[in-house]
Amino acid sequence: MEKGKTERRFLSNFKRGDVRRLLRELIRIPSHRDFDGQEKKIGEFIANWFEEKGVDVQLQEVKDGRSNVIARISGAGEAYSLMFNGHLDTVPASGMMNPFGSEVKGNKVYGRGACDMKGALAAMMSAMQVINESSVPLKGKLVFAGVIDEETSSLGTTHLIQNGPKTDFGIVGEPTNMKVAIAHKGALTLQITINGRAAHCDTPWLGTNAIEKMSKVIQTILGKAPRELERRKHKYIGSPKMHIGYITGGHPLPCTIIPDECKTIVLVGMLPGDKKESIISLFEGIIIKLQREDKEVKGKVEVLPLETMPEGYNLPFETLEEAFITKAIRNCAKIILNSDPGITGFPYWCDASILSYAGIQTVIFGPGNEICGPHSDIEYIPTEDVINAAKIYALTALKVCNHERTQV
Repeated sequence: MEKGKTERRFLSNFKRGDVRRLLRELIRIPSHRDFDGQEKKIGEFIANWFEEKGVDVQLQEVKDGRSNVIARISGAGEAYSLMFNGHLDTVPASGMMNPFGSEVKGNKVYGRGACDMKGALAAMMSAMQVINESSVPLKGKLVFAGVIDEETSSLGTTHLIQNGPKTDFGIVGEPTNMKVAIAHKGALTLQITINGRAAHCDTPWLGTNAIEKMSKVIQTILGKAPRELERRKHKYIGSPKMHIGYITGGHPLPCTIIPDECKTIVLVGMLPGDKKESIISLFEGIIIKLQREDKEVKGKVEVLPLETMPEGYNLPFETLEEAFITKAIRNCAKIILNSDPGITGFPYWCDASILSYAGIQTVIFGPGNEICGPHSDIEYIPTEDVINAAKIYALTALKVCNHERTQV
């Protein structure tokens, strides 16, 4: 794209009022797991919106009537393709006052999903509209993918990479405080099972209480595993963490049987390059050492399969600083923000990992940050961030989708 006058003319097509109006309309539509139909209503709204703007769009059913929204602007030649990826779902609004009112206070819009991530959705949709209506052609394909279920199991993006469309590059619009995030942790889901021996509660010496033995295991893990994990560090995302998220065992009331089994689930962070085998070995080693002190501790460590993660872990994500998409969006952000946004890591897991492992070179970039209250009782997004993000997304699309196919 020609710089200077052409660039300014293109950016002038973004109307502040239109972007904010779209953002507020998105926030007004509940799209969480406790809402009837979950993402169905917002998906239909977005599909209708694109259709009204003259952008090719379709609903891609994923599961039980829940659909991804796929909008496309086809390229006129042979150049790289780019995907804007944003999730349609939010967490529930429990504890919030007027969660879907999309109230405006000063330069901020409040409501569930404002930051995570309807602000980015509004910015991506606005970028698609302006590009489609502009006289600046694209040589490569531009795709908007509004995906379901990211807050639960990432069914939407998993379905997307299995069924298409796929692109060369991707931008996931999670809130990054307008910085370019190129890494996030993964998480391994481990289930620890401790076996005991059943007996009558009045003769406990004839049995082995699995819950009591599990309490020893947990205390030993808490004393040793975090220190071992802290030894590993990543430039942008620090050290992996762990937490014990669930425990079950024993027999129902009146609890007259000594528990013969107890299970706990541990989520363990993974850095880019980590292997699940080394993490499993860490926890197995802790239990083996404890068994030398207490021979009644008997159990195993195994990976717990999940619906969209049959191997039991969310893969970590990393894109290089010198990668084409990293440099492209960083340079475009400099133009809009009048300063270098910088490189950062993303503190949470997101769909960038799924895109990356499918061969789509990806970055995370979006309006808002953890201070804006994602998942909290007060959530908001600065309007200026959303407008700037829309301009950055659009400039990046022009750069990427007009870049001839060469090795990057």
